[in-house]
Amino acid sequence: MPTFDFHCKDCGNKFEELVLLSQMDKLKCPKCGGSCLERVYEGRWMGGAGTSKGDGCSGNCASCKGCGHH
Repeated sequence: MPTFDFHCKDCGNKFEELVLLSQMDKLKCPKCGGSCLERVYEGRWMGGAGTSKGDGCSGNCASCKGCGHH
């Protein structure tokens, strides 16, 4: 099972989680329980860090309803 780094757009928490890609949409923030998460990539080969918007987001968070997070 791969380990991924995530950033919660609801509370700002950053955390690492072991998760199957098929279970990514069920992942919740361990701090606030929020489901609007983005996977954080350490761009070692690109020379910087980046994020992937929407990875792991269940579609049930406020940002998926047009509040501007995505």
